[in-house]
Amino acid sequence: MADYLTGAEFQVLFDLISVSFAKVTNVKAQVEYDTFIEGGVNDVPHYFVKPKKHADTIIFEKGLNTKLTNNIFSTISEGMKIKNIIILVKNRGTIERIFTIDEGIVLSKEFSGFDAMSRNVLVERLELAHSGLKETFLPF
Repeated sequence: MADYLTGAEFQVLFDLISVSFAKVTNVKAQVEYDTFIEGGVNDVPHYFVKPKKHADTIIFEKGLNTKLTNNIFSTISEGMKIKNIIILVKNRGTIERIFTIDEGIVLSKEFSGFDAMSRNVLVERLELAHSGLKETFLPF
């Protein structure tokens, strides 16, 4: 029987500094391409990768807590470059997948709304444009 990863256990590192996040979304890499169809009898289109016009984005979210531990979020601002972003996906403490981004730039930093009638956790959200997502091969 297959042992599937849940995605619930992960660790994020910004330039080798561990940063706590509750949720990471938009974890993807994509290419832009052109389609060409030649004349004559040709039932198969041809695809050519073209340079990207827009960077991929990734979103990190976490609940705001009252402790000053792991408060790197307060030092990050819009336009700031973050290097060596690593996402370690774990299964029962063992690293199963490693995703890396060489460099990202902070597009936005936001907080969920304030509502005196609600008891919801205040959420911090960080959106980065990045140079490309890579999955590192694990030989074991």
